[in-house]
Amino acid sequence: HKSDVDGVRLNVTADIAAQRFDEIMHAARTHQPEARLEGVLVQQMVVDGVELILGSSRDPQLGAMILLGFGGVTAELFEDIAIRFPPISRSDALAMIDALRSAPLLRGYRGRPLADEPALVDAIIAFSSLVTTLGDQLLEAEINPLMVRPRGLGVVAADGLVRLATHTQ
Repeated sequence: HKSDVDGVRLNVTADIAAQRFDEIMHAARTHQPEARLEGVLVQQMVVDGVELILGSSRDPQLGAMILLGFGGVTAELFEDIAIRFPPISRSDALAMIDALRSAPLLRGYRGRPLADEPALVDAIIAFSSLVTTLGDQLLEAEINPLMVRPRGLGVVAADGLVRLATHTQ
């Protein structure tokens, strides 16, 4: 994981971007010399949201599954997830959110702002549609973290991965 190899830099301004790039590349080569590095991802920093994970993998017997859970660097630590089979309806998406032990973090727990749950529901449905449309071609997809911002500000995919099947003929 990029955070395990010191591969994340925050609050990067234009005047230090090149220096941060060199630091990341050096850290990655130090931690994993065999890794093939093709570059870095630079994006807007979002700090006002709840970090979730939205993903899909394909089981050989069961097919595609959609996963929603507590995300970011703690995704594997807390294992707070809900799983459903696509296609995901609005009621399915709401049930997935309700199934999370961390759902109160979206709902103003201890003075936190209410999260944009309607935008999260839309994101889950859209992700499910992508998974359904790609079918067997999609092996795995993940958005982690999916930042659920305060109500009215939407969601932001801060990082993502898509793995497609390669067909040789």
